[in-house]
Amino acid sequence: DKDFIREQQQVAKLVHLIQSDDTDVVYKCLETARKLFGDGGDARMAHTLVAVVNRALELVPLIQAREVAVEAGEDVAPAQVTVKRVFGFIHKTLSDGLQGANPDACLRLWLSAAVAADACDQNPDLECQGIYEPICYEFLTQALITFEEDITDSRAQAQGITVMVG
Repeated sequence: DKDFIREQQQVAKLVHLIQSDDTDVVYKCLETARKLFGDGGDARMAHTLVAVVNRALELVPLIQAREVAVEAGEDVAPAQVTVKRVFGFIHKTLSDGLQGANPDACLRLWLSAAVAADACDQNPDLECQGIYEPICYEFLTQALITFEEDITDSRAQAQGITVMVG
């Protein structure tokens, strides 16, 4: 069992090696990784999809920076993959793949996604006040649902409360 976990952690580390200056390329690689990891079953997804979601969260500010550069008239191609699309990808990955497989990590990732959506709303370089508020709300709602329905161990619940309130 420990060998299996260690192997899956090694596979998950590969996700963080996905690098490109083009956010669209990184997103397509993450989509492919999610599909391939999803074929591995719940035991594998519990470890590998965490890295996929974390890497997708890292894309959000990069896409926003690209949007700012385009608006400023810099010689940068507009992103084909939008921030909203990345948030949709995160939602689908957490809902379909990670929710039942690793609820503790899922709770943390829902909350991290909510923080990322809120940060997008607060970006002073883009006029997007309120655009990501419903997304943030949805992520927080899903975090609470995960906490209520999927985290049953009392020790994990106590840790979950600590994670939610800070």
